[in-house]
Amino acid sequence: MEFKQLEMFVAVAEERSVIRAAERVLRTQPAVSMALARLEEEVGTRLFHRIRGRGIELTSIGEELCRYAKKMLALRDEAQDVVTRRVACAPAESI
Repeated sequence: MEFKQLEMFVAVAEERSVIRAAERVLRTQPAVSMALARLEEEVGTRLFHRIRGRGIELTSIGEELCRYAKKMLALRDEAQDVVTRRVACAPAESI
C-alpha cells in the first residue's frame, strides 16, 4: 500500500465517484481506477460496490480499510508537519 493509493481510495470513498475523486486528487479517472484495482488486488478483495446510478459504496472491508487509511494519512501529515517545524526552527548546523 502506498500513500498515493490510500489518498485516492479515501477520495473515492468520500466522493462516492471515481470522476469526482480524480478531480479532487488531481489525477485522471483511469489513473484512479487503476490505483483502486491495484489496491483491491493487493488486499485480495473488493473494497467497493459499484452501483449503477448511485455511484460507489464501500464494502464492509472497504469501510474498515478506509478508517485505517485516514489514520495513516493523518499520521503521515502530522509527522511531516513536525519535521518541517523542527527544520524551520533549528540552526543549520544541528540538522
